[in-house]
Amino acid sequence: MEHSLPAQFAANPAIASLPPEKQQEQIATALALSRTLSSINWIFVPLILLFAALAPSAGDDDSSMRSRAATGPFAKFFALSITVSIISAGFGLLILGVIAEIRGPSSFDDATAVQAVVPGLALLVPGARGALAGFLAPLNVFNLWATALLALGMIAVGRIPRVAAWGTSAGMLLVGAAFGAVGAALHG
Repeated sequence: MEHSLPAQFAANPAIASLPPEKQQEQIATALALSRTLSSINWIFVPLILLFAALAPSAGDDDSSMRSRAATGPFAKFFALSITVSIISAGFGLLILGVIAEIRGPSSFDDATAVQAVVPGLALLVPGARGALAGFLAPLNVFNLWATALLALGMIAVGRIPRVAAWGTSAGMLLVGAAFGAVGAALHG
């Protein structure tokens, strides 16, 4: 990322139109902000997800309208979506952050290399680049776990037939991996 991010900033039309010394100043500022946000976001995303999970029940009492609606279908689907998000985004990002902090930011060439260190199918093809790396990186332990939870939740909460629930969950995972492949092919 230390090499690809400055090139992406330099290609920005707003930065490219500046004089060379201003370009370097803007790129340095953007890199500093990017590094700062990257170094702390892995801590805050799981906390935000946890807050989102706990917020609907905060302040409930028997007279509140939310309390009476808390057993309805929306509350159950909301709880399912937060549970799945905590697994895929929360735990996944937390582990990714720990791995990135241990290895250091200079050990990653680009964003695909960062995603490839999370335990998953990308570890089976260590030299993968481009679309293959972008496709394999989302197929990690946390996204597979979240996919299984989503399918089980659709079966239990939504009373969706098993084949449809598992097919939909797997399809969502594969569509996400396909978007990763397209993004990696276009940018890397």
